[in-house]
Amino acid sequence: MARRARVKKATSAVDWPAAAAALAAAIPRERLDSAVLSWLEAVPRRGRWAVAFSGGADSLALLLVMWAHWPERREALRALHFDHRLRGAESRGDAAFCQKVCAKLGVKLIAGRWRRAQRGASEAEAREARLAFFRANARVLWLGQHQDDVAETMLMRLARGSGAGGLSAPRPVQRMPGARVHLRPLLTIKKAE
Repeated sequence: MARRARVKKATSAVDWPAAAAALAAAIPRERLDSAVLSWLEAVPRRGRWAVAFSGGADSLALLLVMWAHWPERREALRALHFDHRLRGAESRGDAAFCQKVCAKLGVKLIAGRWRRAQRGASEAEAREARLAFFRANARVLWLGQHQDDVAETMLMRLARGSGAGGLSAPRPVQRMPGARVHLRPLLTIKKAE
């Protein structure tokens, strides 16, 4: 309980628009993956963009960078937070954190909860529930995966014995069924940055 109170107090003290501006200065738009930037040039500017926002450092960085680099898109920007309900109070704390950040940025938060959550649920089951939530709420989904995630993904897939197709790294622009697209603009950036 004391940890949650400290996080709550620290979160309210942050000037999130200023943090977004500082992060955008450290990671200029040109540093983002060129395939994502090319995709942006080629598609119409209408429609909503959604950021998968877990409340972790990677998705927070992505939300802040997008908010700062595309001010003209702020009204159409949505943050999607999915509560797997597998970590009790920590899960609720993540959702509260996401709500506070979005409120300070003026970004609409769409939150979902896994209704069939069970103790001992597999990572694959949790991932499928999260992806179903994303599919229901976004045609254009921005994901905070970065350069270090590429190596991690390949190692996990190697360990599982994936073939050549399964070993392909997350793509910066990934076309999905149903005219959906997943965008990963941070693949050119290491987590430490």
